[in-house]
Amino acid sequence: MDEKNPGTNKNLLIILGIIAIIVIVGLVIYSQYGKLPETPGETEESSPEVTEEPVVQTQEEIDKLLREAIDTQDASVCEKLSKEGDKEFCKTNVIVAEATVKRDANICNQLEDENVKAGCKDNVITGQAMDAKDPSICEAITDETRKEQCKDIATR
Repeated sequence: MDEKNPGTNKNLLIILGIIAIIVIVGLVIYSQYGKLPETPGETEESSPEVTEEPVVQTQEEIDKLLREAIDTQDASVCEKLSKEGDKEFCKTNVIVAEATVKRDANICNQLEDENVKAGCKDNVITGQAMDAKDPSICEAITDETRKEQCKDIATR
């Protein structure tokens, strides 16, 4: 522990908490996109190629690319993923990460799923409340559980 700057450890824990929230939102999104069939309209033209060319990526490779995309907030990294569902999951998480880091809820409007968009905006509000150490900012969150979590984070 850094005796000279005890706030550093607190900030690190808060940042890790926000990253955990992003990952949880991402897993929820992934569970939705992971169950969708992959582009059924394209199977007519590309079926011979699709059955022979898919690149099989390990979960480790997928996780590494996902972390890189989120850490850099660069959606182009998501294009390195072989499955469309993984690409969409990755892009969604990049948008959520960018909005959270920049504290800009307008970035969340790029998301189509209303539940994911709401979660993204809640992350931004939580970050703003944490920065200002003002739990009253959390009142803008409609979900009671997330509102309470926000207030808890803002008062640390």
